[in-house]
Amino acid sequence: MAYRWEDDDATAAIVASLQSTATVETRVLLKPIFRWAKREPEKAYEYVLWLLQLYTHGDADRHIEVQRTLQADYAINTLITASQRCGKSMEAERAFNFLRTHNFVPDVFAYTALIDVLGRGGQAEMALQRYDEMLRTPVEPNIVTFTTVLRVLAMSKTVDATFATSVLDRAKQQDACDPSLFMEALDMCAKRGNLALATDILRRRRHNLENGTLSDLLVERAVHSLSRAMRKLGSFDIVQDWLDEGLIHEGDKDALTFGSANNGIQDKAAVGCLGYETPASVRQAVIQQDIFKLMERSIRGVLPTRMDFETLIHQCRKRKWKHEIDAVFVAMHTLGTVGWTSKSQEPSTLKLPPQPNVLPTASTYLALIDAFICCNAPSLAWKTFVGMDDMRIPRTQAIVRKYIRGAYLTIKDDLTTADPQLWHMCDVVRLALRDAIPITQRMAMYILRMYGNDEVAGLTIVRGMLRGHDDDSTTKRQLTRRMLFDELVQACVYAFNARGAIVVWEAFQAAVEHQEDACNIGEIAKANGHDETREDVTRHTTTTATMERVLLLSCLHEPVLDDALRALHAHQAARRLLPLLTYESILREFFTKFTSNQLLMNASGVAKSVKVLYERRALFEAIEDHASALRMTNTWTDAMNRPEIDGLQWCVAQVSSVAPLLLAQHVHERFTVVRDKAGKVAAEAAARSALNLSPDPLLLVLHVLLAFPKLDISFRVQAKFAKTLFSLVPREAATPSPHHQAQCIMHLDDMSMYLMQELNVVFDLVGIDISRVAAFCARTIVLDHHPEKTLNFIIARPAFFEPEIAALLVPALAELYAQGVTLVLRYIRASLTDARVAAVVPVHFTRFKCLYRMISNYDLCVDSWNSGRTSTRQRTCTP
Repeated sequence: MAYRWEDDDATAAIVASLQSTATVETRVLLKPIFRWAKREPEKAYEYVLWLLQLYTHGDADRHIEVQRTLQADYAINTLITASQRCGKSMEAERAFNFLRTHNFVPDVFAYTALIDVLGRGGQAEMALQRYDEMLRTPVEPNIVTFTTVLRVLAMSKTVDATFATSVLDRAKQQDACDPSLFMEALDMCAKRGNLALATDILRRRRHNLENGTLSDLLVERAVHSLSRAMRKLGSFDIVQDWLDEGLIHEGDKDALTFGSANNGIQDKAAVGCLGYETPASVRQAVIQQDIFKLMERSIRGVLPTRMDFETLIHQCRKRKWKHEIDAVFVAMHTLGTVGWTSKSQEPSTLKLPPQPNVLPTASTYLALIDAFICCNAPSLAWKTFVGMDDMRIPRTQAIVRKYIRGAYLTIKDDLTTADPQLWHMCDVVRLALRDAIPITQRMAMYILRMYGNDEVAGLTIVRGMLRGHDDDSTTKRQLTRRMLFDELVQACVYAFNARGAIVVWEAFQAAVEHQEDACNIGEIAKANGHDETREDVTRHTTTTATMERVLLLSCLHEPVLDDALRALHAHQAARRLLPLLTYESILREFFTKFTSNQLLMNASGVAKSVKVLYERRALFEAIEDHASALRMTNTWTDAMNRPEIDGLQWCVAQVSSVAPLLLAQHVHERFTVVRDKAGKVAAEAAARSALNLSPDPLLLVLHVLLAFPKLDISFRVQAKFAKTLFSLVPREAATPSPHHQAQCIMHLDDMSMYLMQELNVVFDLVGIDISRVAAFCARTIVLDHHPEKTLNFIIARPAFFEPEIAALLVPALAELYAQGVTLVLRYIRASLTDARVAAVVPVHFTRFKCLYRMISNYDLCVDSWNSGRTSTRQRTCTP
């Protein structure tokens, strides 16, 4: 089967790059093989054939020249490895035979991968035959091969387990008998239940030591396997024999005898030997072999490239091999400066002159830093970052961004104990500013989030970023004082550092009012301590929506509601929070919904509260917009002195533009936290009393309903509240007026279908402006995920079958039908029974349906032409 690689999502970009004569990274070329190996092995096989064609002849049909630098044997080895990972032994053997067909010599890793997949597929005999075949070739097995063979023996029940001794002898002959091999052999003996062979292995282990003295304990995996085998065989007496003979330590005896046989590593048939737990000797052998293969290509006239070394760095990153990353970098630098000399597997010596084209560049350092971050090696990442100065390679914003983001993602799960100094974050910012690299808003957020438990150091960072970008107008517009302080106060609260958040707030007030050094002010505030009830803060404090939100969140760090309310009142008394009873409403709601059975706020409840508060950020933005008016009110002071004042009544007395939003929060809290009928009756009574205080209760209810979306309340709940609130409006004020109906029509596009249906019951919107409502329904039926509700509303009302109204609806219904929603045919069927539109609607619907289908096909054509992929069917469509 001929595949169109230029049409496939996985290879389209590769083909385009090859057609433009650009060099494609080896890792990118090989990636589709792993994608297809499991589900579409034949496609992966054909793709490797195509790569071989590019290597030898190119692809004239696709205008791709011969790719001499393409590592064709890598492609075949990758197919073997991908088949190995999928456990497809037949496909792996087919790919292995493919090497010889195309005159490539199988290397040690091709043999090792094939041995592994055959062993895991239950074909241990065939796997060992391949091992014997390998020994008859010039290809020498390495420690990875020996490890794999021992694991194959562990998985087999038919092959003689004593074959392991010949494996160890061969490893010793090649001076590759690493201590990890003895652990693999012991694990094999335990799984085969052969403790006599384990005794022999332990003796060989002791004899392999230079002085014959044991220095290391058995590893956990070997202890677990041996302990489980002894328990199964009832042979714990052998442990004392091993100790008497000097084959194990006293600590090994305790572990084997009293260790938990059920607590170790599980026996997994698909465990590979190249993960992050791989012994150091195996890792070194693998990476040295990969480096040698790059150098060996020069024999065929293909010199290593920088991209090849960066691919090796990427492989080390995936395997979490942090020390081997440095080995790749050293080899890269050595080849670039003094050349390469090494002993190959042939009698000759491989020599390469210096290759300056492989010297590290900024892209190399980006790969190195990314790899060290993924390996959680901050010291190595910092060494690489600062080492760019020694190599005289200029840093880029991508490198700084990668370092900052990686450091944040590494420690973000435990910000309470985060130590940004471990990542030298202050120095990173200093070097970035020195090199005139802009710190973006996102980068600043990552940096400051790491300083939640060290507010003074965070304020120092803020001062540095504000001063460092004085000459950069674009960055200065992004990194405003407000934005930086908002992020730092958030970081403190998220790190459960409420006192640090107060320090940052005080520094912000001083910086805004006096334009003083924010860091010094923060240090002074911290040195003076924090009396949370003091009144020496200026009355004209500045607030932001973020500070209001997160300082309220800090109250939720208290375990019980009473303590949280006390913390809130302390913030309000010190004017760190605005004097709003709405904040008490939010605390009561969260302590009812997000606490444990004992009504105690825990980490889970705080996490849910963080999410809900962020979803209601529109509430805090509105509060910030009206902060001056809300701070001037004296109703909060009255409420503090008169606890009988209800929050609902308090809201009605606030600024008219923000009162509905505040009242919406109180209504939502009152009606969603009730747990019995008495509570519901009390909530209704409080809401009725509040509405009685309004000069226009009906208009107030309408504004409250329109404010609910800002609190992230669902459409269905909005409709439910509409029914409840309209029923509580005093009878004398329940008659709609024209200005009420005008408000509804004005805000119609802001409503959901659920809410509009309830408003129509009260205000008869269909009777007032049927055309406007029909346009609303036409838009909603296309955009809504549940068009049946809109359709039911339309069909139930004869007014929507007037000819001029039907003309507004039919295009939307036809568009929906063209998208595959057949439910709209209910309106067409209903129109057939109405003489006014029976002869018009079906004809218009059919015409619009065909038009929308034509437009849809035309869009498909345009997309196909733009991407260079046009099928025969799409070419024939006419827009």
